[in-house]
Amino acid sequence: MAIIRKLGLLLVAASVLALNLVAQTEAAACKYNNGKPCPLETPCCSPHGHCGNSLLACDVGCDASASFAGVCKRYTTATDTLTSGNGKPRPVPSLPKGAFKVVGNSGVAAQHIALVTPTRMLIIDKAEANPPKLPSGSSAYNAEYDLVKNEIRLLEVKTNTFCSGGGFLPNGTMISAGGAELR
Repeated sequence: MAIIRKLGLLLVAASVLALNLVAQTEAAACKYNNGKPCPLETPCCSPHGHCGNSLLACDVGCDASASFAGVCKRYTTATDTLTSGNGKPRPVPSLPKGAFKVVGNSGVAAQHIALVTPTRMLIIDKAEANPPKLPSGSSAYNAEYDLVKNEIRLLEVKTNTFCSGGGFLPNGTMISAGGAELR
């Protein structure tokens, strides 16, 4: 009977210890790392709750309990390609010099550019007095530029795209939203 009681107490003690370890593991999670401590590559849990490898993440305010191995220390490798081994950045290797060549005129200034096919780009400008005119006599704000033929096709838009933003949806649709007043 005494052995069973001791085994029971041992089981209770082990359960409490296991719960304590689970609680410590959960408490040691970096806020924005899916409830886990930071990995080796981004070892420091920053004051903002993000794992990182920068001086900002690993310095003052770093949460060591949520950092890799419980220490706020930056990750480095012996073969780090960005430094020369003494902590100083390596110089950028010399590359062949390029050149620019003007091959055409886009017609409108480029506030936004989107490559919509491999040979055509959409150029979006804000309301400007651009030289190309639409059939209505108004200055063009947008153009489609053919990269092969170096030709433009002017596009009519309803609003001034100044202060707008845009992007591509997963289905390939391009959107441009925001902007200023109507034409």
